[in-house]
Amino acid sequence: MLRSFYVALTGLTASKDWLDITSNNVANANTIGFKSSRPVFQDIVLQDFLNYNAYSNFISHTTFGGGVKVGATLKNFTQGPFQVTGVNTDIAIEGEGFLIVKNRSTGATYYTRDGQLQLASGVDENGQEVMYLIHNSGLNLVGRNLENNRIESIKVPTTLAPHPTNNIYIQEGSNLDPRPATPTKDFNPDDSTSYNHFYTLTIYDTQGHGHDVGIFFKKLSPRVSDSSSNLYYTYIVTDDNGNKWFAFKSGGNYYKVTSSGTTTVPATAEKVLVYENVKINGLTNPVDIYWVKDGTTIKTVAYDGTNYYDLTANTTGTQLAAYTDLEAADVANHWELFTLIRTEYGWKNLISSNGNEVYTNDSNYPYVILTFNSNAVLTGDTNIELQAPTEMANILRLQNLQLTGLTQYPTDFSLGFKQDGYDAGRLQNISISENGVVTGIYSNGISKNLYQIQLAYFKDKQSLIQKGSNLYTVPSDMAPLVENAGISSIVRSGTLELSNVDIAQEMINMIAAEKAYQANAKIVQSGQTILDTTLNLKR
Repeated sequence: MLRSFYVALTGLTASKDWLDITSNNVANANTIGFKSSRPVFQDIVLQDFLNYNAYSNFISHTTFGGGVKVGATLKNFTQGPFQVTGVNTDIAIEGEGFLIVKNRSTGATYYTRDGQLQLASGVDENGQEVMYLIHNSGLNLVGRNLENNRIESIKVPTTLAPHPTNNIYIQEGSNLDPRPATPTKDFNPDDSTSYNHFYTLTIYDTQGHGHDVGIFFKKLSPRVSDSSSNLYYTYIVTDDNGNKWFAFKSGGNYYKVTSSGTTTVPATAEKVLVYENVKINGLTNPVDIYWVKDGTTIKTVAYDGTNYYDLTANTTGTQLAAYTDLEAADVANHWELFTLIRTEYGWKNLISSNGNEVYTNDSNYPYVILTFNSNAVLTGDTNIELQAPTEMANILRLQNLQLTGLTQYPTDFSLGFKQDGYDAGRLQNISISENGVVTGIYSNGISKNLYQIQLAYFKDKQSLIQKGSNLYTVPSDMAPLVENAGISSIVRSGTLELSNVDIAQEMINMIAAEKAYQANAKIVQSGQTILDTTLNLKR
């Protein structure tokens, strides 16, 4: 009889424990990232008697149960609903991963589904002012440093050091309109009539100071020289009789270009047609004019179908005093490119003569020649090597001007460049992407990817040990799988994962626990009544 009291007592205790677990679930219905628990009830056996029947040779058991106990609690690790907060340091994990947080003082590591993060000021091991990304428990969030690939506490520099410009890149869709007239004067960066198109941008030195760079494009014009090697730009002149002459301008007057005898054009030379069927002084029949580039040698020649002829600018030759039509001669699909930096001493050249085929005009401005193919796309070497002027070599880190993708379609001029340097900036904000990349946004307009959040995964999540403050630890013999966010789980910024407690289910559990408790109490009362009846038998 007394056994029933103790059995019922275990039922009362188990029901009370169930109610405790349920009340804890309900209490944490609004706890971010909380995972509900449920009890695991286990029966208790006090005695098990063996009964042997000699007639049937059958063994039976008589078992007396000792009641029930709560052997364990099981966590429900199903994902909770998401709530948008709009706070960019709030994150929710869509998947099975856990955030890794660490105590910087002790090195202790914890795991959590609670993504309530914030920035806290601090000083790193180098004495630099930083903003640590911390959990609401005060522990530091762990990520992979994208510069050195180390796994460490995420710290965002409050000041972004300047980065010198190494490369200048042309922007997609850039186009040189070839339709404007060819300039017939030496390039001068301060004379807008001496080039066709230009673009200016700011580059940065090692100290973060900005410098203006000008990139100038001029349609290539063939030129002829006189006996003193003076170069003259060339024209196609139509005289009053309708004859087209190859001419040059000197002192405001136009003269017929004169042939000075045959010449040899190597088969390997780049030969580009300038104009067909024009007249040359000294040759009877009309000829074609070619621009020839043989290595570092450039010249303009005439071709009559059999022979090539050298041309000369002879100011004592026949003058074209009157004309009805005049156009500048040009070399189709070819441009001169000048790249200069503005200094306190004026414009200085940036094009390197080490890796480029560089030419110099009469004003001593170096340039390279750009060539476009029949599809109007820049061809050949589209990477122009740059070097700083001597007086700026210790602070500039320029290396290349990349022109890949530049076109010369006869459409509106569209030109843009970008560069990879920047000045110093102060931290304005951070953003966190779906793959967990933490990006610092700075006052200089630079957004720099700094860290990638690391997530931990466990084969046996039930072995996680709750430590309060929405944190878990693991047994000493258990190690998680750690990987970058965005692989098995993604990160939702500006969002939090709510508790997965189901209030309706908990209410049902509460009723069930209460009824079980009442039923076990009734057993105690019934046992007492039976015991009283038994004691009254002697009266």
